[in-house]
Amino acid sequence: VSDALLCLRDSGEWACLVVLDGLSPVGMVTKVRMDEIVRRETDKALFLDRPVAAVMDKELLVLSVGYNLDEAAKRALAREGSYTFDPIAVTRNGEFAGLVSVRCLMQRMLSPDK
Repeated sequence: VSDALLCLRDSGEWACLVVLDGLSPVGMVTKVRMDEIVRRETDKALFLDRPVAAVMDKELLVLSVGYNLDEAAKRALAREGSYTFDPIAVTRNGEFAGLVSVRCLMQRMLSPDK
C-alpha cells in the first residue's frame, strides 16, 4: 500500500493504478478511494504494510482492443455510483495494453469520423 500511495501522489491526470496478475489486469486503485481508506484507518503503520490487493477495487471494467464503442459506453455507464467514470482497462490478447478514460471514449463516439 505504501508504494501505491507514493505512485498515486505523483500520478497526474490518471490518478489511478492498475493492479496486474502477471500481465492481466485484476484490480484498480484510485487516488480518491485510497484517500478515503487512509482517512478511515486508525493504525496507519499496519495499513501501509498491507498488500495493494487488500485495498484494490476488483470490479474494474476490462475490455479488449477493438471492443465496440457503443457497447463499451453502455458498460462504463452501467457501473455503480463513483465507479461510473473510472478509467477502462484495455487488453490485447489478455494482456494489459493501457487505459481509456470515459471522457475520451465519449469524445471518440461523438467525433464525425467515428
